[in-house]
Amino acid sequence: MLSVAPSSRPCHDDPVLTDPERAFLSEHRWGLLATTRRDNSPQVTMIAYSFDGTDFAVSCRWSSAKFLNARRVPAVVLAVPDERSFLSVAGSAECITADPERHELTRRVQSVLEGGDHAYIEQLITGGLDAAQRGIIRITPTSVRGRI
Repeated sequence: MLSVAPSSRPCHDDPVLTDPERAFLSEHRWGLLATTRRDNSPQVTMIAYSFDGTDFAVSCRWSSAKFLNARRVPAVVLAVPDERSFLSVAGSAECITADPERHELTRRVQSVLEGGDHAYIEQLITGGLDAAQRGIIRITPTSVRGRI
């Protein structure tokens, strides 16, 4: 289990993350992304993410439910659990399909997942993100709740 000092604000709506919250989110790679379906019901997907201390990047297909939902309703929630500790980050999603921003964010996500294997990452990117119909959901936190 991750050893992070207990947050002085275990439940808050301040959009600024504390240092322990940033550390917790940076040390994790997997979370649950909740978006809103057309009928206003929740849709939850397990995703891999990259967190740079400011925002989250999630790579996915343009046709995925999470991408289409986030494009339509940008209010999303990313939950990051670790046994009994967790953070639930509400945020505003931006769906990115244009380069060079998509390339840079894809590099960021793949670097986290591939452990920095830059040759493999460049192969993925030059292989054609358009051909693979891949985009990025960038999530800017607006509030955070949880216990770490």
